[in-house]
Amino acid sequence: NKVQENLLSRESFLRTGNQFYNEIQESNAKNENHRLNLRGDHEFNKNNKLLFRTSLSYQNNDNLETTFGETKSLEGLVLNRTQNQYSSLNKAFNLNNRFIYQHKFEKVGRTLSLELSNTYKPTDGDNLYTDLQQDSLIEYLSDENQYSFGTSINYTEPVGTNSQLSVEYDGNYLYRESDNDTYISQSVDDEGVFSQTLSNQFKSSYTTHVPSISFSKRRFGKFIRIKLAYQAAELDNKWLVPYENQSNRTFNNLLPSFMGRFELTKKINLFVRLAASTTEPSINQLQNVINNSNPLFVTLGNSDLKQSNTNSLFFRLQGTKSEKNIVFSNSFNAQSSTDYIGSQTTVLSVDSTIADGVTLQEGAQITSPVNVDGYLNIRNTSTFGVLIKPIKNNFNTSLGLGYVKLPGITNGISNIAETYSADLKFGLTSNISEKIDYNLFYQIVRSQVINSIQQGVENSYYTQTLGLKLTLTLKNNFVFRNETNIQRDNGINN
Repeated sequence: NKVQENLLSRESFLRTGNQFYNEIQESNAKNENHRLNLRGDHEFNKNNKLLFRTSLSYQNNDNLETTFGETKSLEGLVLNRTQNQYSSLNKAFNLNNRFIYQHKFEKVGRTLSLELSNTYKPTDGDNLYTDLQQDSLIEYLSDENQYSFGTSINYTEPVGTNSQLSVEYDGNYLYRESDNDTYISQSVDDEGVFSQTLSNQFKSSYTTHVPSISFSKRRFGKFIRIKLAYQAAELDNKWLVPYENQSNRTFNNLLPSFMGRFELTKKINLFVRLAASTTEPSINQLQNVINNSNPLFVTLGNSDLKQSNTNSLFFRLQGTKSEKNIVFSNSFNAQSSTDYIGSQTTVLSVDSTIADGVTLQEGAQITSPVNVDGYLNIRNTSTFGVLIKPIKNNFNTSLGLGYVKLPGITNGISNIAETYSADLKFGLTSNISEKIDYNLFYQIVRSQVINSIQQGVENSYYTQTLGLKLTLTLKNNFVFRNETNIQRDNGINN
């Protein structure tokens, strides 16, 4: 059971003048989780083995939120406000199965493996939105199912004494269906009427075929792997309500990758990874249905979305001085994306009807996902750790620097939000005994955001966090865990 109160302040950067949104929200959430994991291995003989992995989880979430929100103009004029109550009852089930067959040939290093996998993820929800100002009620009934089936075949052939050639095929079929039925009542005592505008039945399938070839070599503390994959993907969408329609899109991509580990000295090693990947849009991003559960911030999907393409680079330099109990490292991570799934937002300048029976107030925002280019995420983190013998504690510190370039669209105008961040963290972790484990830390994070559509306007803020994680192992293997965090946020608009 979790009771929480949130205060939110948001500034929207517009060419016509900034808007300021303030919100007070109280929530009471109850979560119930159950998990089960099964694992089985069977060795037929020294050359043939079967592995079985199954995970099962069930989640039941009951949440009640009361919200008061208000949007003001730069001059302090109230543009809109809302006072509402939102109750939700959501249930989710997740089943995952993997079967792996491994065969070793008589020649050392020559292997064949076959993997079959499937997932089943049904969810359903009953959500009630009550407008306390209008004394009206909207009921959202959702039913979503997701199935996936995958297969992987891998053959490896030794090359010389320390190299290996691998040929692989991965195929996956993902099927998703979502049914959203919405009923509107003019007062909380009336019977709900089905809303064609706010309801939607949608089906989507995503199929991928990925053949690949890779070469790996391992020798004297060094390891490299070079891989080239080709991905053929197909995205099929079908609408049943409020209208019938369907679309089909195909994608073809070369996905090269490189991974290597090198021992520069006996105490310093370098790990490098470069990779290209794709990400398909989720069914919630694709489903073109209006969600007005918060009438000041309305969302809807975009069935024209394409998969996004990402190139990533990661390297980590790590070293140790065992005689002084010192560990240090520096890691660098960079990601760039084309057709990144960002967002486009329209801020209404007047009260507007966006669909049959759906009217929004001035200042309300409508947001939907859209493919945009120019996403970039760069981060560098340096860490240092040393054992303090007198108190049997490890002292750890880290320094992080980050830059994120996030493209988007506001009122039809392209906007680039650039975030520069720096964080510093100090921590003490226990080395007292196996029965006492704690992590005491302090962290400060400072960020600065610059939006291209608001030249000369910068938004700076920082967050301080003091935290403690404690685990005690008592008699009869009874375990006590506690986690406490104190956080302070400060924001300055320049």
